[in-house]
Amino acid sequence: MANSKLYQLDSAEFAKQLNILCLKAKKRKKQQQRLPINWQGKETFEFEEYRQYNPGDDLRRVDWNIYNRLQEIVIKEYEIDPPQHLVVILDISKSMDVFHKLQYAKALSAALVYIGATLLDKVSFLCFPHTQQSLRSFSNNRNIFPFFSFLQQISSHQDVASLKECFQQFRLLNSTNINTVVISDFYTQEYFTSMRMFRGTCTAVQVVSEEELHPQLSGNMCFEDAESNKQHSLFIDKERMKIYHKNFHDHLSQVKNHCWQHKINYLLTEKHNLTFVLNILQTAGFIR
Repeated sequence: MANSKLYQLDSAEFAKQLNILCLKAKKRKKQQQRLPINWQGKETFEFEEYRQYNPGDDLRRVDWNIYNRLQEIVIKEYEIDPPQHLVVILDISKSMDVFHKLQYAKALSAALVYIGATLLDKVSFLCFPHTQQSLRSFSNNRNIFPFFSFLQQISSHQDVASLKECFQQFRLLNSTNINTVVISDFYTQEYFTSMRMFRGTCTAVQVVSEEELHPQLSGNMCFEDAESNKQHSLFIDKERMKIYHKNFHDHLSQVKNHCWQHKINYLLTEKHNLTFVLNILQTAGFIR
């Protein structure tokens, strides 16, 4: 298990690693950035069409080759990319509280929001349940540190919320310019089946722990369901462990296959390493 101090959002160690990751992401972002970004869109070097010159137009856009040949002043127009808006959605259901998954997921969320606020046009954060109370949006990172304190205080919740309702509440389903990252263990089937309704780009980040992947259990054990708090007594032997491994990996495959079928990016993380945030940004298409 990684050093837990690393995932204390108000620690100097976390801030240090966050700045390092942001610099790495910025370097990889610059390779694909071409012209300055504004809220109306990002102009690329992809030529679209010519138009007649109008007084006040930027003379740098004039095609002087055409002027030399035809004595006609025309302006080169380029394609406009829509604004880059990242939405980070964090699952805070009770199962995420097991084996420090929620602590790690909050660190990933903080890193995504910080880097997104630095490099992109806009970044938003919300968690479910408690969607309405958790919504935060940033267009820069100047006022982002109070958000870290807010995120640090978020705790798991017993309620089960619908991802569809979560998006509908803020009308995010109606926008095609949203790039969504959902961080969850996806133990509730509705959480990953509802993602097919999202428009724009969606990336599912499934967080599991080493203890869930490779449990070391034997003998008489008492288990408690994280969602229902129901307790079950079982005798664990090799045969039961085989059944557990099969069911657990079947669940992972089910989530992965569902994402592939509906053109949703899928990532699995069990190492709880903060540098994984760069994998998320790359998969979502923000960096190379």
